[in-house]
Amino acid sequence: MLNIDGPAIIYLDKRKAMRKLRLRILCLTPIVLAIFAVTRLPPHPLPLEGITLFLDWILLLELPVLYFLISRNFARQTRPILSVSSMGITIDMLANRVGYLPWEEIKDVYSYRIGERLIGITLKDPRKVYARLGLKRSFVLRMNALVAPLYKPFGIRVAPITFSAIYLPISVDELLEQIKLHRPLYS
Repeated sequence: MLNIDGPAIIYLDKRKAMRKLRLRILCLTPIVLAIFAVTRLPPHPLPLEGITLFLDWILLLELPVLYFLISRNFARQTRPILSVSSMGITIDMLANRVGYLPWEEIKDVYSYRIGERLIGITLKDPRKVYARLGLKRSFVLRMNALVAPLYKPFGIRVAPITFSAIYLPISVDELLEQIKLHRPLYS
């Protein structure tokens, strides 16, 4: 359903996000268990017995701890993850707490696919946004900008601000339509 009158406010779809998180953890579990089993075989590849035992157990405990931390963050998310208005976009995703971006700073908003459907936002002057956010909050954005040239030979435009469609209660096409409705002057 398109919202033309006011801003489009989108909250995290917690059920959908938790389902996808459980699926990802379930897919990673056999890999972690296989690595754990291989490193426990008698001829140890490394002579450092105590350190490898410690690292093995950390690897084994990584997935439950990761699941707990991410699910706790999902539960704490009470603010809208995305708000689109005629003034700009406000992004408060779990990994991308960018905040308010006026349309004047946004170069393009598009969707692309790397395993799953993603929405990317490119900036006209990324350094200005990085400076405003600070080093800690702009870290993920900077890393996305650094890996963007690696995807270029495959014809994939990776944006500094990227978020997955699995967190959205609406489809990517509906969100892009909302953005087109609220961004008529700057497109």
